[in-house]
Order: sequence, then structure tokens, then C-alpha cells
Amino acid sequence: MKKVLFTIGVCGMLFFVSCKKERTCECVTKDTSDNSTIGTSSITFTSTKKKGETSCSALETSSGTYKTTCTLK
Repeated sequence: MKKVLFTIGVCGMLFFVSCKKERTCECVTKDTSDNSTIGTSSITFTSTKKKGETSCSALETSSGTYKTTCTLK
């Protein structure tokens, strides 16, 4: 019984420790008419990879000839 509880405890600790990490989302804004870079920005947050990808892609925008593309690093 002690071995089972120990195994469950170790697995639980690994699950909580390894999930959230500091992640950086880098965004580049370009003018699509001539493909020139207008600007870049980055934001750092703590999350899981899946939530980080969702948050990062939510920052992408498109307006007229300007398009912002974001990638999770």
C-alpha cells in the first residue's frame, strides 16, 4: 500500500511541476503589399504549452494591408 501511495505522490508532483513554464510569444507585423516588416514585439507568460499556443495565436491580427503573425518560442 505504501508503494502505491508513494508512486501516486511522485507522479502527481511531476505532473504539477512540469506543466507550467515561462513561455515567450513573438509577434511580427508586416505590410502585405510589399512584405516589409513594420515592427516586432514579444510577451512572456507562464502557462502550459497548449494554453500558450492558444494565447499566442489570439494575438494575431489582420487589418487592411497589415498582418501580425505570432509564434510561441
